[in-house]
Amino acid sequence: PNAGGTHLDVLELSTDAWKVRAGRPRTVRSSFFEDLDRFPPGSAVLDSALVMRGVPADWSQGEPFRVGCGAAAG
Repeated sequence: PNAGGTHLDVLELSTDAWKVRAGRPRTVRSSFFEDLDRFPPGSAVLDSALVMRGVPADWSQGEPFRVGCGAAAG
């Protein structure tokens, strides 16, 4: 979520060379998914992790989404 908590900021990853391997996170933290008002205990659980190394990629900012409705902010 953005600083105001009203939108989800979007980052898009683009690459023509997808190479991923399975990862094993030691710890996981998410201020969004740890919000008990949105997600009761056990409702959001990490089930996999992927690792990308040495992959040429571009990041770009996408259109933000309004929290709760999934509609793009205009």
